[in-house]
Amino acid sequence: AYMYNEEYVILDKTDFETASPEKSKIITVNNFVNEEEIDTIYFENSYYIEPEKSGAKAYALLCEALLKSGKVGVAQFVMRSTESLTVLKPMKNILVLSKIRFAEEIRSTKEFDLPSRSEVKPAELKMALSLPNESGKFRPPDLVELIKLDSTIKLDIRYATANNFVGKPVYQEARAFLQRPAADALVRAHHKLKAQGYGLLIFDGYRPWAITKLFWDVTPPDKHNFVANPAKGSKHNRGCAVDLSLYDLKTGQEVPMPGAYDEMTERSYPTYKGGTAEQRRTRDLLRRVMEAEGFAVNEYEWWHFDYKDWRRYPILNVGFAELDQRAQHPKANRIQRMSKIAKP
Repeated sequence: AYMYNEEYVILDKTDFETASPEKSKIITVNNFVNEEEIDTIYFENSYYIEPEKSGAKAYALLCEALLKSGKVGVAQFVMRSTESLTVLKPMKNILVLSKIRFAEEIRSTKEFDLPSRSEVKPAELKMALSLPNESGKFRPPDLVELIKLDSTIKLDIRYATANNFVGKPVYQEARAFLQRPAADALVRAHHKLKAQGYGLLIFDGYRPWAITKLFWDVTPPDKHNFVANPAKGSKHNRGCAVDLSLYDLKTGQEVPMPGAYDEMTERSYPTYKGGTAEQRRTRDLLRRVMEAEGFAVNEYEWWHFDYKDWRRYPILNVGFAELDQRAQHPKANRIQRMSKIAKP
């Protein structure tokens, strides 16, 4: 029942049956508009439309006319005894019928507590626009902290100090992460080296994309072979590259190599013939053990190793503190691409 002029009007079953639209195969087109005039938020389910034999010519004509004009048809159609508002659009030689919502069915954005556009800083926007554009299917990120897998792995995260080629800290925390398969392989390499009196000394692992861009910007062009191009992203950004060396288990001291970490000279090449025989021996030992576990050495840096599955992970730009938050809520944060600008 409903009230009309302060009186209740009683409806019975017959009234509802009379008011209910009858099922029909007829689609009534009321208007033709440009597709961009209809916001995608209104769209629901889509269905392919097949003509009856008697209407094949008219079907083909409508399809071709819509294709040539760039228009879509706004139509009404009765489906399951419910009259629906729809959009009729061509897709090559077939027509597609998409149900759309009425305006009153769309929630108002005023209900939400949203940040204002003024909160976005120009520098952050510029950086976000320059992030590499990737496509394809990637594994969900699963970054794990290395020392939590094996506490005997030593850290020397120089990017958390001023002792690096930038001359200032670029990380707020001295931590190292890798994607889980790479981290597990690293631990296996560490155990093999321990049998020979050495342990792994980690300089860097996962690196947010923003730091890669900083490195590129502050490095002279003639030294760009030692840093990753941010336009392509780094394997560090994917959590599949690690910078490391060896330490002596007896003394706890870093093992000397032919060149220093982050030294941008030929001494850093893994094939460099200089240095002492002992330095070359330990450098080559590190390479053999890492390669046996699925890593490949960088052609310019003896300390830089890329894990074999790096192509399966997306470029990330998430800080270390946010990784902790994501680890606490893994189901809510299973994503294919983390492009948020964040301090590491």
